[in-house]
Parts: sequence; C-alpha cells; structure tokens
Amino acid sequence: MARATLYLYFKDSAGNTQKVTIKDVREDISNSEASELADAIISKNMFTIKNAKLVQHLRSEVEISEVTVL
Repeated sequence: MARATLYLYFKDSAGNTQKVTIKDVREDISNSEASELADAIISKNMFTIKNAKLVQHLRSEVEISEVTVL
C-alpha cells in the first residue's frame, strides 16, 4: 500500500521558509492542485507561525512511500 505526503514550502512575512505537511493525499495530485491549495492557505491566512503570516508559495513536493502491512 502506497502513502503520499504533500509538502508545501512558503516564505513568511518575517522572511523565513516554512513547510506545511499534509498526509495521505492522492498519489496523482497535480502541480496545479497543489498550487491552488497553497494559494488558498495564503489567501485565507490559515496559518500563523511565530507571529508571521505565510505570504508566498515557494514550491511543492510529493513523497510516496510504500507501506507493507504484516
């Protein structure tokens, strides 16, 4: 069984890079879907990290791992 994790990287208002991790996404998530999600996170101010807002989406990564149930 494969599991996919989406990593979204942002620049915050303090100039730092932040990573948001979303587990159990579809393996075939597209770049445009990931970008739309990142844009929604920014526009709705969903996260504040150390009093800094996320202001720019830098990149997205998908990690797919194989899990074997014994």
